[in-house]
Amino acid sequence: MKAIDLFAGAGGFSEGARQAGLDVVWAANHWKLACDVHEANHGIKPKCQDLHQADWTQVPAHDIMLASPSCKGHSKARGKDRPHHDAQRATAWAVVSAAECHRPRAIVVENVPEMAEWVLFPAWCSALEALGYTLSAEILCASRFQVPQFRERLFIVAARKRFVFPPVPTTDAVPIRTVLDLDGGEWLPWEASKRIAMGVAPFEPKPMARILAGRKRHGDRPFWVPYFGPTSMGGALTSLSGPSPRTTATGS
Repeated sequence: MKAIDLFAGAGGFSEGARQAGLDVVWAANHWKLACDVHEANHGIKPKCQDLHQADWTQVPAHDIMLASPSCKGHSKARGKDRPHHDAQRATAWAVVSAAECHRPRAIVVENVPEMAEWVLFPAWCSALEALGYTLSAEILCASRFQVPQFRERLFIVAARKRFVFPPVPTTDAVPIRTVLDLDGGEWLPWEASKRIAMGVAPFEPKPMARILAGRKRHGDRPFWVPYFGPTSMGGALTSLSGPSPRTTATGS
């Protein structure tokens, strides 16, 4: 079956589709760097544009639509709500526009769980239902699927016939240690005095506070600490024997 990938980023959804046996024939994203990485990984050149301006008649026919609209306007990690978050949340309407044009057999949308709290989420669901789709939704955590990260995401499947999510695996979580090469590369000291002596800038106060809290909790054992994120420690200062916590990203 043929699939397209909207808001494709570097191609994670496309890779999952490939592993599931789908043929991804078209992809799109607004960020050129992500499009370049997607092309290098998957051999197709994504359309680099704002999908609100897409001419869906020029998109190849497909059976499955994959879509990961911007999560920045929904995520709790965004901090204080700002006007531009409205535009980010509105990216989800591109899914409806594409579906109206092509009417694929099924649509799979991925986003943060907070998308379901969006004031226009019921209207968005109703728009897809008006096109003949039945929606099923489930919050899934990556750590339950052999991924060494605690990462919860909302998955919505819109299909002509009701889709029932299979039971979530009960396998043990994969520790973050399994994907880290602690013996590779060149490691730098974390202490400010040692970094300055090496000509390396010391950490900013907030990351340093996290490191000190981690040292207090874990002693000399290696542990995971985020560089960005809230100042509260929570479960972020975790050992490497379990999955990593959700990690906040920055930049584009």
